[in-house]
Amino acid sequence: MHTLRRLIAITTLAQITMLPLYAQVGEGSVASPVPLTREGHHHLVFSNAFVRAFYVELPRGDHTLVHQHDVDYLWVGLGAAKVINASVNKPQVHLESRDAALHFTRGGFAHAAFNEGETIYRNVTIELLQDQGQAHNLCEAVLTEDATDCHPIVTSLVREASGVQISPRFETDQIRFEILTIDQGGQTTLRGSHTPPVIVALNESAGVLTSQLSVNETGNEGAELRDGNVMSPAPNITATLRNTGNNDARFLVLEFK
Repeated sequence: MHTLRRLIAITTLAQITMLPLYAQVGEGSVASPVPLTREGHHHLVFSNAFVRAFYVELPRGDHTLVHQHDVDYLWVGLGAAKVINASVNKPQVHLESRDAALHFTRGGFAHAAFNEGETIYRNVTIELLQDQGQAHNLCEAVLTEDATDCHPIVTSLVREASGVQISPRFETDQIRFEILTIDQGGQTTLRGSHTPPVIVALNESAGVLTSQLSVNETGNEGAELRDGNVMSPAPNITATLRNTGNNDARFLVLEFK
């Protein structure tokens, strides 16, 4: 181990920075993992009875603390990324994630992440606070062991509108995850629901969610959505989501069953 450490020490600065992660996480010799709420790169931006959403930003060459995931979670990339996932007592995994890709993981483990890419690694990590039951792919191969099952969906959430597309990507027994695309200058109406959807603005997307009352982390009404923002309409209130950016806007929509 000492020889290995000396070899690592003469390599790149990023590897020097990662020495505790490389040398200790996979062997399970790290100190107790911190809760996700105490990991400094994870910023809580939204919570309700069903989910907690964190905006994550990790500079090039930086790594997170070893942190615990107690519940199932899904994260969506904000831009492309190259990341090392170092789970306690498991081999490290080199992950290349494309922009807007979804990643689902069962809870009950601890890990750290290292940004080995050339840009800032950003994502929105969504903890799923209820038992999710079974999970399977729809139009995206989120689970490598599961075939995709891509077909049109019947949704009571989004009203049909010109320049609006909705693609079902993944689902559990509790939630369907959809990508909503709105053409530049377009808008769509979200029907009121007892359990309203959660909406995540994806990379380089901008919009405004307007209703009688729209609830986000600050409690603002009709608040603006920009990439990485997370918001939900109030229960049983019809809302309008309008693209205010200079290009097509994409939003991850969590539709509760």
